[in-house]
Amino acid sequence: MELFKTTGVLDEPILREVAKWGIPKLEKRAAIICFIVSLALSAARYPALAAVFFSVGLFFVLWQYVLFRWITVKRNLRDMQDFNGVMGYQYTSWFDEEGLAVINQTNHGEGKFKYAFLKRAFETEHILALQTKRNQFVPIFKNELSLEELDELMVFLKSRNEKIKICRLKKQNDKGASGN
Repeated sequence: MELFKTTGVLDEPILREVAKWGIPKLEKRAAIICFIVSLALSAARYPALAAVFFSVGLFFVLWQYVLFRWITVKRNLRDMQDFNGVMGYQYTSWFDEEGLAVINQTNHGEGKFKYAFLKRAFETEHILALQTKRNQFVPIFKNELSLEELDELMVFLKSRNEKIKICRLKKQNDKGASGN
């Protein structure tokens, strides 16, 4: 049984989407909160504590917007080029009774992830990225799924793993906005 089977190429534009949407909202909020607390402590004349919170906030920003994006895009592209001489991997992925199966068609690598091992699913413009507990991302290519199938997939994932966090793009949820 192969459910929600998709095939597509994971390349630089897709990696840039993952880098953009892959940072959890909680981490973004943590950086903002650190800066606000820093300002409040600075106004209350606690400069040492303000400096600590400012430093933590700065670390979050550097991690989110520099390191995470560099790791996601540059390192993956470099690894693709170094190991296989390509600038993109072709993946086929599907779901079965046990979990998520993925085959890298470019280097013939295979992977299997049990549903309990999936911690987060977030949507980009072109893929649904499934994040594992080891922070690996598995692409599910949306171009081969209708909106109804994508909604069914979200319900299916929640039924197999109640703890998975699902983040959808807002424009996908706006029904009837366009005549397509």
